[in-house]
Amino acid sequence: VSAERAAEAQLLDSLLSARSMPMEPKGYFILGLDREAGLLTANFHSCMLNDQGKVCDLDGNIIPCDDDGCGGYKQPPPLKKFTARTAKEMTVEIFERWDGCPVVSVVHAAYVGREMQRAEQALFSGQDYQQD
Repeated sequence: VSAERAAEAQLLDSLLSARSMPMEPKGYFILGLDREAGLLTANFHSCMLNDQGKVCDLDGNIIPCDDDGCGGYKQPPPLKKFTARTAKEMTVEIFERWDGCPVVSVVHAAYVGREMQRAEQALFSGQDYQQD
């Protein structure tokens, strides 16, 4: 692949990362790495929409996360925690083996898969990982 094509792909990736995605109505994942154990991590947090359409935790507190971060918001404990050795193992655990998995959006499932691929690459290369 030429340097020009690689730069074009990187620009496209940046543009697509900036688009707005609808929130999964029943929860969200916080994805990361456990470098010490050599594992990928995924924590699922339940949420809901209030009467104004704002995303809230189950106690009704608005989750203020946006492109600028979460403004000091303290995440409640996750409903479910996952660890896996690879992105494929993680997505199988979440989407195929989790009975009652609340993820209904194909967009969200595809996002989790892409992010797990990025996390896996970071884990094996020693690079930092920041969820997109």
